Amino acid sequence: MTFTNNYNTNKDELEARTPFITSQKVGGKTTNLFKIHRRSHGTATNYEFKIAIDSIRAAGTVAGSDYGTFAMRLRRVDTDGTI
Repeated sequence: MTFTNNYNTNKDELEARTPFITSQKVGGKTTNLFKIHRRSHGTATNYEFKIAIDSIRAAGTVAGSDYGTFAMRLRRVDTDGTI
């Protein structure tokens, strides 16, 4: 008996993830700070949630700090019309 495996583990198992969130320019350079990864994998799960970055305050507008701030929210997408 012969089994054929058409499953590509290099592509089919990738989890959803954002690009790097980067810092403000310090000394003319930015720094990669972090990425958001989802633990689940597969194409269907990649569209279930959205990351929202809001409440952005630029550097110099936060009292007592040389850096800016932001808030990050995780939003569930209504994929099946139940919410």
